[in-house]
Amino acid sequence: MESEHIYDNVDTIKGSEPGLGHDSQHQSPAALYTEMRSAGRNPGFHRRAAVILGLLSVLLLAAIIALCVHYNKVIGDLEKKGNSLSLHSYLLQTNYTKERDQLETSLSNCTAQRDQLEKRQNSLQLQLVIGTCPQDWMRFRCNCYYISSEHKTWTESQQYCRDREADLVIIETRQEQEFLNTLSGTFWIGLTDTEKEGTWKWVDGHTLQSGSWRKGEPNNAQGDENCAASYCGFHHHYSGSQCWNDQPCSIKLSWRPCRATMVSHVPSCCLLLALSLVPASSIQTLDNVNDLKRTEYGQPCPRHGLRLLLWLAQSCISIDYNGNMRALFSRGSHGFRHYGNLESILPDVSHTNQEYYEVGNLNNPWAAGLPYSVRQDYDSSHYASNMDRIIVRMRRNSNEIVEVYITEHELWSRNFCQERTYRVSPALIRALQSPHVTPDTFQTRGQSNAGIRSAPISSWQAVPPRRERDFCETLGICVAFIIFIIVFIAFAVTFGQKGWQH
Repeated sequence: MESEHIYDNVDTIKGSEPGLGHDSQHQSPAALYTEMRSAGRNPGFHRRAAVILGLLSVLLLAAIIALCVHYNKVIGDLEKKGNSLSLHSYLLQTNYTKERDQLETSLSNCTAQRDQLEKRQNSLQLQLVIGTCPQDWMRFRCNCYYISSEHKTWTESQQYCRDREADLVIIETRQEQEFLNTLSGTFWIGLTDTEKEGTWKWVDGHTLQSGSWRKGEPNNAQGDENCAASYCGFHHHYSGSQCWNDQPCSIKLSWRPCRATMVSHVPSCCLLLALSLVPASSIQTLDNVNDLKRTEYGQPCPRHGLRLLLWLAQSCISIDYNGNMRALFSRGSHGFRHYGNLESILPDVSHTNQEYYEVGNLNNPWAAGLPYSVRQDYDSSHYASNMDRIIVRMRRNSNEIVEVYITEHELWSRNFCQERTYRVSPALIRALQSPHVTPDTFQTRGQSNAGIRSAPISSWQAVPPRRERDFCETLGICVAFIIFIIVFIAFAVTFGQKGWQH
């Protein structure tokens, strides 16, 4: 019985083995998935997956960095264009305001001149017909002369004549000198060398070619004899026509003739020039630093005119006590190039021994000789950074400087602006040579402590530079994102391996 029971157990066990395979066919899907995952577990597969994900993360980081660089480049270009447009807009507004003010001033001047001419026309109308001089004036050939016996200095006498729309007499012929000798003994004539010792000029601006000087004259005996007088009259012991003498302008002489050219229809006479619609010189002279400030020349940054003028005055010009200027540069150096005065903004020197030289064109290769302080803000894309110029008038084959002018190009034009052209006097050149005069001297109210390099607050404002900050922020976000992905992948792989092991 016992043996039968044993065999029965064996049969039961044997019978249960095929049943195991049969029961597996009825297992749940979750149990089958767990069995298959255990059967197919492979550690190498997970490492390859982690490497691939890491490579993808690196490629993603590189792509993001490239996009950030491109983004910042585009933003930088847009900022540069925005700055240029802002400056252009500011210059347009500034030039419009200045031109409007100049037109209003010109209109006022023209209106005043018109009224003055209308009044003068009534008094000249009769003279135009009969060819006579005004009342109390004397006539000699084409000229009218007014003689006064009041004691006045040379300057007072010239102003006296100007008040009567004339000048101190300009003696052009021997016959005119002889005529004047019959009118008065000693008198001032419209001749002076106050601008430059030894260079005598008539009051109308032209230089004396040959004069009727007394023997040994002019001699500047007292050191300040800068005005000419005639002693040819019968009231003086001098005789003949060679009797001019230089005298201090401060002494007072009792006789002085004013001369104006007479109007007449008589063929032997010429037109009256007592009145003039156009001033003798339309170029304003700047005599001091305040005059220069008012012109706003070379302002605001990136214009370079002020630094150019300071460099010229302090490094390129020597000036003596009498105001005579000498060049410390050679023609062609520092970008000094010949200027032909094609726009006719300056006096014509084509028939003289003088010529013009221009400096300040930073686009010129020779301008590399200019100091960096002058060139530091030059940008070929910013028109305003190269619009200022200085023109020097010099004698040929000499280092003598006759005049210095400052000017600027018209907006977006190659022509110089007549209304923005000024003569810089020797006195201003001497003032600019002071070591205390710097670009900060011309800092206007509303500018920062950076001096001339900063524009007024109410003027052009550049787009604030944000490129570096944006780039750092973007790059930091990208790096943090990549680190998060890598940590997430590592955590997932580690967690998966532990779960599979269990």
